[in-house]
Amino acid sequence: MRLLRSHASVLIGQIEEACGCKSQTVGCNHPLYAWALLHSAWVLNRFKVRTGMTPFEICSGRSYNGRLVLFGERVLAYLKSEKKAKPQWQTGL
Repeated sequence: MRLLRSHASVLIGQIEEACGCKSQTVGCNHPLYAWALLHSAWVLNRFKVRTGMTPFEICSGRSYNGRLVLFGERVLAYLKSEKKAKPQWQTGL
């Protein structure tokens, strides 16, 4: 649990630095901190090496080949819609 919290704090610090914050502005009660905890668990469950392999490699038998962006970075996401006129590419975090 300590590793998860410290990793989430690093992610929050990364965002605060990118925003130009001089001091800690995102506390542990902020919704962004909860999101950082979830993302930290996701990262550790895929990339922390244990017994020579990552958990993803142990479960799936292959390495993770997905693309990653920085935590909190703005991205374009493709959302398949049944309506033709609805925008399919939307921005998200």
